[in-house]
Amino acid sequence: MDWKKITDDLYKKISPLRGFLNSQIDRNFITEQKIKSLWVEFDMNDFIYQDPFYGEQTSTSPFPMYVNPFEVEEAEKRVEIRHIQELEGKIIEDSRTNIKGAFSNSLDFTAPLIKFGKIKHNKIEFEMEYCLTNSDSYGMMTGTKEEHVKTNGIIKMDLDIKEIIILVSKADDLREILKSMNPNIYDLESSKEAIDTKITYTNYTQHRVPYKINIETITQTIEF
Repeated sequence: MDWKKITDDLYKKISPLRGFLNSQIDRNFITEQKIKSLWVEFDMNDFIYQDPFYGEQTSTSPFPMYVNPFEVEEAEKRVEIRHIQELEGKIIEDSRTNIKGAFSNSLDFTAPLIKFGKIKHNKIEFEMEYCLTNSDSYGMMTGTKEEHVKTNGIIKMDLDIKEIIILVSKADDLREILKSMNPNIYDLESSKEAIDTKITYTNYTQHRVPYKINIETITQTIEF
């Protein structure tokens, strides 16, 4: 199917209703004190489009549009943070051809520019330039990736910051991970098993830990 026709239509229609900033840590946080897994999911507006593999589809299936901001192509451009507050003002630049998100099974996208702004009321300002292209497994659009990334869309919105997730293996002790987390930031007494992540693991459980106070009131001067 003609790539320009498909992507031009989608750039006009894609306008998410909400966005969510997700983060996850595991036992490595005990020694590294870094959040390495962070992703954004979008609650998409409802519209009909022509998928290059499946034909006519609704925008709300089969899964939410998502992006992994930290998955950059060049090592020197990688971002590491200790806590969500360090995302304020971060600009993440990447190659125009590096895949770091997906709209559907057949449509991936690159994100050459991602900007995080201020945090307010447990939301963070977010802007992303994205370029739709074929997925590796179901790609059916004409043209090359290099052609596809010459056009782009923009998503600009405030993201809801969700509770951090702890991934705990059967061999791990959740209490040890919790002890390594800053009690001035996280409400460690209110951790609970996460049953709403849409992802299940055979050998791991997932636990959510809420923030203790409004995120914007936590300053960069907190000591770890």
